[in-house]
Amino acid sequence: MLRLVGVAFIVSAVVNFFGLGEDIAEIFARMAGANQGTRLAGVSALIAGHERLAIVIAATFMFATGLAELLVRRFASLAAIGQVVLMLVFVTLLHRAYPEVILTDGLLMLAIALGLSAPHREMVR
Repeated sequence: MLRLVGVAFIVSAVVNFFGLGEDIAEIFARMAGANQGTRLAGVSALIAGHERLAIVIAATFMFATGLAELLVRRFASLAAIGQVVLMLVFVTLLHRAYPEVILTDGLLMLAIALGLSAPHREMVR
């Protein structure tokens, strides 16, 4: 299960890094607008104002953790936990602008939880 999640994270990292999918700048702008007047306003505006740096940081993390799940058995669990933390941040920042992120990232977090709860031999195959 974690290897499948790893592949999904690698693909997503490449798509986002090279701008092959969604308009990330627009997503960040909408996020910043939706979070105005909340405790998330400052960090949302910072990310929206530096979207390329935010994309590079997130895509690098996503690629590295996905690769770890595929190739480095010793770090697969740690990488998966890091991915959950990243998705919790995404959901927290994006849920006002994109409520569907709760379902999409929630399903991915469920897949990670299932992979982490599987017996060790099953998790790293």
